[in-house]
Amino acid sequence: MVSSFLTLGLSFIALVLIQTALYIHKTMTLRKQNISNYPTFLQSNPNTTNHDQFFSTKDPSTKNRLSIGIVLGSGGHTSEILSLTKNFARGQIHTINYIHANTDEGSKSRAEQQELELNMIYPNSGVKVRYFSIPRAREVGQSYFTSIFTTLWSFWVTLFTTLTLKHHILIVNGPGSCVPVCFVVLLCNIIGISDTSIVFVESLTRVKQLSLSGKILYYFVDRFVVHWPQLQDRYPLAEYLGIIY
Repeated sequence: MVSSFLTLGLSFIALVLIQTALYIHKTMTLRKQNISNYPTFLQSNPNTTNHDQFFSTKDPSTKNRLSIGIVLGSGGHTSEILSLTKNFARGQIHTINYIHANTDEGSKSRAEQQELELNMIYPNSGVKVRYFSIPRAREVGQSYFTSIFTTLWSFWVTLFTTLTLKHHILIVNGPGSCVPVCFVVLLCNIIGISDTSIVFVESLTRVKQLSLSGKILYYFVDRFVVHWPQLQDRYPLAEYLGIIY
């Protein structure tokens, strides 16, 4: 009996590892294609904006409008990602789900204020906005060792939150709280219960080195965007779109 359960468990783990390897291989192949095709795309579409590159869906349940997840971080992370989302075409968005750390009410308030202002500018956009809190994966200044345990706890809580959300795109820009969210979405993609594109937009302050979150997620996300050409030289699977914040 024990040996049967052991064999079953090992077979399941092997299957998950194979599925993960195939998923990463497919993601890396598509990223290479996107990067190589981007200069040609710009020549054919000279009036496009970098923000247009984030939008693509054929989902009749949302009338082909996007459901977007945004992970907020403390301080500069929130400023940067709100600067990014402020320029999104509201007519192409169905729902925005803001996810923030439960100790970071300041970021939630800033997002609420921005959404209030955008609703006044675009009163007929019909965008639904929701807010969800999760345990912080890593506090500012927290040691890497202890952050292993807080990240695991955040992952567990995030799992149940993420399973209730259906995103076409998850956009993150490097706060520690984004790591468990991305891996939960990645797991759901691998086992086939979601099909969410994960877009990592590196912080503007990262000129020569990736952030810790960027280094962790570099090989797992669908798109990895940087703001400086020297970063793309060092990390060839990153997309250099110029400064988009």
